[in-house]
Amino acid sequence: MLIARHKGFTLIEMLVAIAILAISMAFAAPAFQSWIGNSQIRSAAQQITTGVQLAKSESLRRNALVKFTIDASNSWTISCVTVTPDCPAVIQLQKSGEAKTGRLVTQFSEGNIVVFNSLGQLATTLVNPGPLFIAVKSPDAKINSQIRIQISQTGNIRQCPKEPIPSTPVTTPC
Repeated sequence: MLIARHKGFTLIEMLVAIAILAISMAFAAPAFQSWIGNSQIRSAAQQITTGVQLAKSESLRRNALVKFTIDASNSWTISCVTVTPDCPAVIQLQKSGEAKTGRLVTQFSEGNIVVFNSLGQLATTLVNPGPLFIAVKSPDAKINSQIRIQISQTGNIRQCPKEPIPSTPVTTPC
């Protein structure tokens, strides 16, 4: 006579599986937080780079001085330095909620404004000759990386590769 066996998990087997899953999730959580933080930094840096490139193209299109500014809430604005009928006070505005940069720190190497002339060149007067940098980083100490955006005097805009946050601001070219 054969004994009939029930198919499925026993309560003990299910509890062991849940315990293994919980332990593996506990080990993976910090890596996921770091990955999400780095993704936010990358996304914000890309959106700021796009805004700076848009300001440069607007300066060429309008043949005027156009500025790109970021305020304390990480909202950015593209506007004309001299307001005329062809060049409005605000060309484009992006709020930090739209840019998803509200929880990030944006730091300029000098000032907090980028001005392009009618040739698309950097018109911002810099104390230190060379490129202007915008660093995008997280205020969370666990995420020790930043992305710098480099704007050369000729108007060339590029993102430096992701790098560790230094103890002092780095203004060396990418």
